[in-house]
Amino acid sequence: MALVTGCASMATPETVNQKIAYVYAGLTAAADSTTDLLKRDRISVKTAQSISDDLDTGHFLVQSARLAQKGNKTADAFGYISKAQELLVIVETKLKAGAANGSN
Repeated sequence: MALVTGCASMATPETVNQKIAYVYAGLTAAADSTTDLLKRDRISVKTAQSISDDLDTGHFLVQSARLAQKGNKTADAFGYISKAQELLVIVETKLKAGAANGSN
């Protein structure tokens, strides 16, 4: 799955900007995986829509982190990134469950 392999190959991010890039890459990989699994009927349209909604929230969190960083609110930026990372774990779980169960 692209999400798992794509994120696993990256070095551990430390700065806010590195974490933003890391999470953004994860969101992109999750979107690609969702599209691929939907096209192959491995996840349902309902599951794909749920994941899409989660990814929209993830993008909002990344944008919020960028704005916080620009405003020199580093702690807030790290908080937004942390929430986005938690969301990626949820998305990954949905993708794995959907892939294992098919589009039932």
